[in-house]
Amino acid sequence: MTNLIEQLKNQKILVIGDLMLDEYLWGKVTRISPEAPVPIVEVSKEEIVLGGAANVANNLVALGVSTHIMSIIGDDSNGLQLIDLLKKNNIQTDLIQQSKNRKTTIKTRVGASQQQIVRIDREQTNSVSKVQSELLLENLKKNIKNFDGIILSDYDKGLLSETLLDGIRSLIKDEQIVITVDPKSKSFHKYRGFTCMTPNQLEAEIAIGDSLNDEKTLKIQGEKLRNDLQMKQLIITLGKRGMALFNHLGYTRIDTVAREVFDVTGAGDTVISVLTACLCCSLSLEKSAKIANSAAGLVVAQLGAATINEEELKWIQTQLD
Repeated sequence: MTNLIEQLKNQKILVIGDLMLDEYLWGKVTRISPEAPVPIVEVSKEEIVLGGAANVANNLVALGVSTHIMSIIGDDSNGLQLIDLLKKNNIQTDLIQQSKNRKTTIKTRVGASQQQIVRIDREQTNSVSKVQSELLLENLKKNIKNFDGIILSDYDKGLLSETLLDGIRSLIKDEQIVITVDPKSKSFHKYRGFTCMTPNQLEAEIAIGDSLNDEKTLKIQGEKLRNDLQMKQLIITLGKRGMALFNHLGYTRIDTVAREVFDVTGAGDTVISVLTACLCCSLSLEKSAKIANSAAGLVVAQLGAATINEEELKWIQTQLD
């Protein structure tokens, strides 16, 4: 594992996706509001952290990977705060555009007694303009040879449009580069032709139009989906049931890591980041998925969008060996 950790430090990965801020307000509830039948939260702790694709990047940095982000955010105070947080976390921000026509996404979670009570979203979800997409592609063309891998982190906020993804496909057709996708779109067709995709069960069921609770159906539909999308690899995450892996070797199941779940926030971010980093180090799909699965098991046992560090990565290896 020491060798893997050293390999990770030599990797350069670009995250392209929807960036956001995650705001957490924690406190206690001792009474109900006289104005409406809702709890009054006496806030004792406030925190703003990286969310969305920014959390994917944060996971990569925690593994020692040199990490860059490409996105479009608002030319607003939240955008400035987001860039400042990225820089403080050693994430490269030179490929981020700020636009007066966009709003920086911020999600506010209010909780008490380790339970989330309500979430408030302030965001903009229309697709970025053709001009903005072309500028992103121009910058990607100039820099693509600098990266070992690209993660497409789609939170369905308008960045990863069909136009942008078509342009990325065109740019990488002659490049030997790992490109993975964490999808949110109901139609998976726009993700076709990339290296690997990691939908959760619900996302896959919506795209396929069938339940995946039955093992036979899961195998048939998963293999069909991978072939239809012309992907080398596909992973469907199944929550308590673990993961289903599909590649040229066939169908493989990985059991979940038994652990108490406090908060699933960011679990998908951990899976896609750890998986991609391992694939960039030339690990097999099964080995990469097992490490990513164990990493996700660690983060869901923590509150908020957590990451794993090098020591936890070493621990994961001892569990898998």
